[in-house]
Amino acid sequence: MKRYYKLGLGAIVFCLLCGFTDSISNTQLPPVSIAYYRFSHIRDSTQSGNVWTEQFLLAFDANRSVYLSETKHTQDSVNRAILKAAEESESDEIDMGTFVPTTPERIYADQQKRAVIKNFNGNNYLITTDEGKIDWKISKETKEILGYVCQEATGLWKGRVYTAWFTTDIPAGFGPWKLNGLPGLILEAHDQSGRISFTCTGLSLAGKLPSEISINLPEGLTRTTAAQYERMEKAYGENLDMDAFDPASVTLMMNNAQSASDSKKAFKVNFPLELDK
Repeated sequence: MKRYYKLGLGAIVFCLLCGFTDSISNTQLPPVSIAYYRFSHIRDSTQSGNVWTEQFLLAFDANRSVYLSETKHTQDSVNRAILKAAEESESDEIDMGTFVPTTPERIYADQQKRAVIKNFNGNNYLITTDEGKIDWKISKETKEILGYVCQEATGLWKGRVYTAWFTTDIPAGFGPWKLNGLPGLILEAHDQSGRISFTCTGLSLAGKLPSEISINLPEGLTRTTAAQYERMEKAYGENLDMDAFDPASVTLMMNNAQSASDSKKAFKVNFPLELDK
């Protein structure tokens, strides 16, 4: 789903402060490695041709990791650059181009636990969960992925059975999303139906992290629950619709493809990523 936006500069400043700021600790770290994944998800099982895809990255060392949307990180960086240029030119209006919906949360993990972090209105929220470990069953099946010999494992997580392929050549017990706990890095995973998949597309071992990304947890976290966070986000959105924007200063333009899609069968999420909350 893509949309074209042209917003007043004041509105853009407000949005960027709320949505694009991630307060990350600047602590110096030893070199870490990065795995890049292509995420694919058919969220509506009645529309198999409508596939959500997004690029993610997993930054990790032997003990910790962070998993986040590379698509979002890139889009936010571009938007900040556009805003800065508009401020320098003292422009009253700015064309933000194409907006691509992305996954907002970052998932931090160590050998014992996971932490889901979302940034909202300039604050970092720790979404508390009661998540255990995945009971993986490792088989003798192997295959090669990106030049690495990988071994097969299956496990039940969040109501779905996943098959994962991991390599002990990279002895880090992490993987995409919340899939971890194997004796090596997961390079590929998919659920039993084949509607959800994670595919590693590249590796940068002992590489340099992109700007504003750290495997350290952000400072100043506010603890909350998923239900409380959703209520806060909904209430804020409703208030924003009524009060925050002057309709005369905002122009929304949608391309022909989006307009045409409105006449198609309504989209609904009947095959969510997580069945168990």
